[in-house]
Amino acid sequence: MSDDLQKIKALIALTSAYYAQPLANEVVQMYAEDLADLGFEKVKAAILEMRRDPTVTRFPLPAKIRAKLCPPIEDKQVALDLAKRITAAIGRRGYTWTWKGGYAPHESFEMAVKSELGELAYEVIRRRGGWQKIHDEFFEGNEGTFTAQLRDHIEAIMRMAKAGELHSLPAIPQQTVETRGPMEIGQIVRGITQQAQKPPRDREPEA
Repeated sequence: MSDDLQKIKALIALTSAYYAQPLANEVVQMYAEDLADLGFEKVKAAILEMRRDPTVTRFPLPAKIRAKLCPPIEDKQVALDLAKRITAAIGRRGYTWTWKGGYAPHESFEMAVKSELGELAYEVIRRRGGWQKIHDEFFEGNEGTFTAQLRDHIEAIMRMAKAGELHSLPAIPQQTVETRGPMEIGQIVRGITQQAQKPPRDREPEA
């Protein structure tokens, strides 16, 4: 890996010069350390691809190079995949999956679901009223609509979990009202004072 690190450092120094943005040695070292675990050949291929991209006009940060090699998976993609796998399990496992013996060789239905579909799937099933409930929802409605609604619910649960609010009980939202009362009263008082201090207008002479 140390050999790769030296090669990556040389590649970064050369590429930064290519973009007319030479980097200090300390910065080159940091760049290389951020990319070393990917290996020289992968980093070289990613940088070559980015050099050929007309939209890339500045030397890319390590995070962008990593994203090129390891694109992040969006929550919506995870949610859709899990929704599809849950609907497939409904057809495969049937209504009796929760019955004793139905979840064998696992000790419980919870362990069976977590083993086959993961912890997130079990949380979704639990929140939707249990396996029988979600099973009936699937067969009583339209499959496309059910899958879309399930996907949205999964995505919402993922966001709540990331925010640390998965097990919090929602409070009633409070209306946000912008209060400007004191300011308005002060303006009124100042207006009255200024009006009282104005000298009376000279009366026009009578004809």
